[in-house]
Amino acid sequence: MQLRSGLGPVFANEWLSTSRRWQMYAARSLFVSGLLIALYFVYHSQVAGRPRVNDLAAYARVGQAFCQMIMGAQLGLVLLIVPAFTAGAICTQKAQGSLLHLFVTDLSNAQGQRAFWVIWVDLRPA
Repeated sequence: MQLRSGLGPVFANEWLSTSRRWQMYAARSLFVSGLLIALYFVYHSQVAGRPRVNDLAAYARVGQAFCQMIMGAQLGLVLLIVPAFTAGAICTQKAQGSLLHLFVTDLSNAQGQRAFWVIWVDLRPA
């Protein structure tokens, strides 16, 4: 078997075709807008209207609230939206008639192990 480097031709093709769709631009814009709105609400509830304090504990509380909000948004994205995008990509491949090609694409052991470790490191409990 030939040793390949990189993520493979199927991933490269999907990456290019998906990133150029207007729906992805809209989804990214909505996600960033949602994060900015949520950051505004966290700022408003934690900082606005209160006197300036040079207390490190107050800064830590604001930073913790920002971090929790961003992590919650990303977790929601992973658990709710990613399966929908995956199903959409599979349906698109099936409609184009290239789903069978995707299933018979030869993956090396290194590519499979790399994907496993990336998922394992990202999703393990801290």
